[in-house]
Amino acid sequence: MVSQDASSIDIFSALSNSVRIEILRNLNDSSMLSSKLAKKMNTTVQANQKHITKLTDCGMVTKGSDGRLELTPIAKASLTQISSFTFFAKFKDYFLDHTLEGVPDKLIQRIGELSNANLIEDPMVAWEQAKAMVANCKEFLYGCSAMVPLEFYGVVKNKFKPGVKFKILSPKKMMVAKGFYEERKKTGWDDQLKKGNVEEKVVANLPLTVVVTKNNAEVLFAHKKTGQIDGNMLFLSSDPKFMQWCKDLFYYYWNEVPEIKGVSFKEV
Repeated sequence: MVSQDASSIDIFSALSNSVRIEILRNLNDSSMLSSKLAKKMNTTVQANQKHITKLTDCGMVTKGSDGRLELTPIAKASLTQISSFTFFAKFKDYFLDHTLEGVPDKLIQRIGELSNANLIEDPMVAWEQAKAMVANCKEFLYGCSAMVPLEFYGVVKNKFKPGVKFKILSPKKMMVAKGFYEERKKTGWDDQLKKGNVEEKVVANLPLTVVVTKNNAEVLFAHKKTGQIDGNMLFLSSDPKFMQWCKDLFYYYWNEVPEIKGVSFKEV
């Protein structure tokens, strides 16, 4: 009998090859004969055979009496996780220096949904992209951030229109620039808060930043050495899966993390 550990190793080994992953993805659409699979992949039956044997041996592919190749439930479940491996492989250097602290397990399991993101590594470009998100937002802007710069209120004051909603979540110990509360009042933020067009919440800790609008989203993680959110680099995308992941992360903090009321931020 093959041990569970050995079986796991076989599956990981099977998924370590790009050709075998391509075979699985093609068979995920429908079962097919080896000849049709080879034609679809623009290769030969002979070239695919060793990979099909590997996938069959580890229980990911079966061959029916009619010769058609078909995925097993193991393979179908494994395919859903491949995007996560792809994401970490693509951004390996970034995650050698950054953490996923603050991301709940249920979203770490879906981290592959960020695979189509662009990693902005230039601090000036990252800052300009962040400002552009606010300036171009339509319908809503949801944000979790450990820092709300004064410039935010100057940009967002032109977005106060019927139907445009803002939800901002901040950590308890957030420090703000001198004039923070005056700027909020001057730009009309406090008035919109009273009208219900703006909502704010405070939580104990916020080790990441996520901003979501109708058109795109961004997420920033903390640096391992400092434990602080790295504002010099950010993931940005308008991909629907990326945006939904970011929105779900926001709502995790908004709905599931306990709110702290009566907090006043220290101006420095």
